[in-house]
Formats: sequence, C-alpha cells, structure tokens
Amino acid sequence: MPDHVHVLLKMDSKVSLSDLMRFIKGKSSRFLSENYTFLDGFEWQRGYGAFSVSPKNVDKVIGYIKNQKQHHREDSTIEELEL
Repeated sequence: MPDHVHVLLKMDSKVSLSDLMRFIKGKSSRFLSENYTFLDGFEWQRGYGAFSVSPKNVDKVIGYIKNQKQHHREDSTIEELEL
C-alpha cells in the first residue's frame, strides 16, 4: 500500500501553505474514514514536503507524478526532482 501522495497545485499567494495542508489532510482523512472502513484509524503523519515549481517545469512534474510508481520502484526519485 502506498505510504504517501504527490499533489501538484497552483496556490494563491495569499494562502498559507500550512493552512492548505491542514485543510487537505483534514478533508482527505474524513473522506477516507467515511468511505473506506478498512482504513479505520487512518492518520496522516506529522509534517509534509513541499516544492515550488517554475511554470516551465510543470509538464515534467506532471510526468513524474503520472509515473511515480515506476520512479519509486527504480529508486530514481532524487534524480527526477532535479529539474
């Protein structure tokens, strides 16, 4: 079972990253507990990782996310993040 998620989003500069992550984690935890009873007791770990991406590299990041299972299988994640 995967132990993390990859998310690409565009944020308004007025939005706090920590507030956004709190919202995402809260809403997704509630959704999972209400819809997937086998995940009873699911909790996100503390913290998160975040990277800013220049517009010219968005397509590369989308490609990475689409192929993330393969990247993790090959342990090529670090090289792929060096855009």
